[in-house]
Amino acid sequence: MRARMFFRLVRYECRKAFLNPGMLIFFAALLLFNGWKIGDSYNKKVERWLEYSAQYEQTYAQYVGTITPEKIRALKTVYDPLKIKHDNHTISYEYDPNAYIYSEAMDEEFYRTLFYTELEYDYLYQNVAYRIRENALELAEFYDDLDNSFEAAKNRQIAADFTSRSIPAFADTRGYEVLLSYDYSAMLILLLSVFALCGVFVTERETDMYMLLRTTKNGAGSTVAAKLTASLLFVVITCAVFFGQDFLTIYFASPRNTALQSPIYALRAFESTHMTMSVGQYFLWAAAMKSLGVFACCTAVLLISSLFKQTLGAFFTGVALLLGLTALQEFSGGKLALRWFDPIELVMFRELVYRDTFVNALGIPVRLHIFVTAGVVIVTAAMIGVILYLNRSYHYRARRRGSNVSV
Repeated sequence: MRARMFFRLVRYECRKAFLNPGMLIFFAALLLFNGWKIGDSYNKKVERWLEYSAQYEQTYAQYVGTITPEKIRALKTVYDPLKIKHDNHTISYEYDPNAYIYSEAMDEEFYRTLFYTELEYDYLYQNVAYRIRENALELAEFYDDLDNSFEAAKNRQIAADFTSRSIPAFADTRGYEVLLSYDYSAMLILLLSVFALCGVFVTERETDMYMLLRTTKNGAGSTVAAKLTASLLFVVITCAVFFGQDFLTIYFASPRNTALQSPIYALRAFESTHMTMSVGQYFLWAAAMKSLGVFACCTAVLLISSLFKQTLGAFFTGVALLLGLTALQEFSGGKLALRWFDPIELVMFRELVYRDTFVNALGIPVRLHIFVTAGVVIVTAAMIGVILYLNRSYHYRARRRGSNVSV
């Protein structure tokens, strides 16, 4: 019975805060803008060669899949003469009926940007990983001699991370480069969250409803818990919708999605990451971490809502707080004291995993993203505790003031 009553309270809070017409219209408008924005970002990435898509498809079919010495030699046979002319400044910019697309200069750019550079990176990555591993092992031995256990352990972990790494297959990663560097959806979610959550607690005090609520059967802890549960559901559903839209837009915009199975370090930006999961797995993991960061930001907004007496003041303070946290993330640099508690660090999750970065936690090497995640979780839990205390305190005071009211 109590569980059923609690779920009724959650449904009521969801309808009151998130399912009103103004909120739904704002949600739909931001969703439409997000779809246009990520589609536009993808189009800008591929538009340079869109006119020559037929030639691209024909050439791509030759090199996609497992990388072999034969494919490398075939590509060099085409590209090397063009590169020599380019380096010697003798390449022609005029239309050539024998050119692959238009002229020698455009052929050189076409093969270099879309195939040669990418295939070279994929083919030689195992050598890069091997050098990183060997260098890390040497540094581990060096720091062992200096009795520096932290640096020694850190470098052994790096060596383990880069052991036996390779990129076995070539795939078109342009769409997923856009997807994994796209942050507008997270920013729109935060804007939507401030708009939706700033009034969750403050509305009751603004209308003096908190005096009446405490005199009812479920007016104290159950109401506060229902508001927090409804807010969590809002964050989870909103993140799933927006991040799902990001993925589906790229998936259906790109005619080639084999890159989903490629290791994450097949994307050049992630060359030095410690992660070995596939592109698809990384997207899911990053979406979960971003959602955790968004929830932490929303908890801060709920805390503001618990402190203010007017919705407008809570809204502008919430916006200012998120702008301040974003600026802190942007300009904190390597200063760990300014990063460990900032939930925007998780919202911009890729910044934490581009490189294999460690934190010295009492002599134990802990990866930066794990350290920041733990810090954000602790701070979020503390904020939830303060929210519960503040709102139960308001309700208890209301009960004393409304003891003569019968409901």
